[in-house]
Amino acid sequence: MNKPQKIFLSGPISTRLDTYKAEFDKAAEIVADAGHIPLNPAWMPLGLQQKDYMRISMAMLESADLLVAHPDWAESKGATIERTYAEKVGIPVMSWGDFLAAVTPQAPAVPSCEVVATTRRLETVDLAKFRDALGTGRASDILRPFDMISVHLTNGDTVAIQCAFVGTDYARFIFLDCVGDFMMNDEPTNEGGYYKSQGRKAVLEEIYPLLPAELRAMIRPRTIRETINGETVEYADPLWLPSATDVFGSPKDKWWPDENDSFHLPIFTRERNRVKECGDHGSYPWWLRSVFATYTTNFCIVYSDGGASYRNAYSSYGFAPGFDIAKS
Repeated sequence: MNKPQKIFLSGPISTRLDTYKAEFDKAAEIVADAGHIPLNPAWMPLGLQQKDYMRISMAMLESADLLVAHPDWAESKGATIERTYAEKVGIPVMSWGDFLAAVTPQAPAVPSCEVVATTRRLETVDLAKFRDALGTGRASDILRPFDMISVHLTNGDTVAIQCAFVGTDYARFIFLDCVGDFMMNDEPTNEGGYYKSQGRKAVLEEIYPLLPAELRAMIRPRTIRETINGETVEYADPLWLPSATDVFGSPKDKWWPDENDSFHLPIFTRERNRVKECGDHGSYPWWLRSVFATYTTNFCIVYSDGGASYRNAYSSYGFAPGFDIAKS
């Protein structure tokens, strides 16, 4: 992307009067930090007529090199008009998630001489034997990161689970694909964090009981820490949604909070390894448990191409939870 470009920010305003200014200002800050010139319509004062807002916004758009659309642009009549006009006159349009991916530094390429992890699908694995090998230095002889195992759920379905990390006394596993699509909340809010979300309730009450009893007996609940309204909440769940740090690490320009209970899992260092499917949808966005740190409406997601993004909590996307197995 040539620098600097004049980037017009397009998205809903009148439908979210309590949050739009913080959202647009944060987006403008990210655009500026990337070396571009933000054209931010949120600077306009309240009290004008709709036609006045559109005239001013269209004048700004006329001078733009690129329109970057908020994830929920389609819920705004004004943003829909802006996008349609941009497409008609040849102003390039980019989603916010794609823009972030374009300006976020990528991990260095793996040198050609370095051994690249490969995926093994192991149909028969004695997880009890693997659990007992943890702490002996022999667990990786049985399972290692990227390996996949088949698990027969209590509803009759069979799912693939991927080994994400093997430590000294525990191992972490993530569902290879989504087990359904869910909302994080039925209202556009992340107040209460993952701790009080309906998404967490669905993971524990709808998905966790599907795991076979012998597997549930081997799971060690993961301790999760969140800061909610200035207070730290600590809890432990046997099945959980991965955090943004689990999937994307902790880059300098991250928009999720610091997550001291998390680290970048080796299976997610490459973008294509973050892509998941969800039933007949094919490749599909999937939820993470991390809130968008500066917005009160959004949680983080992994987009269908493996990139980082975020969406309103009431959107419906895939769940690909994880669990830990620990030495007994």
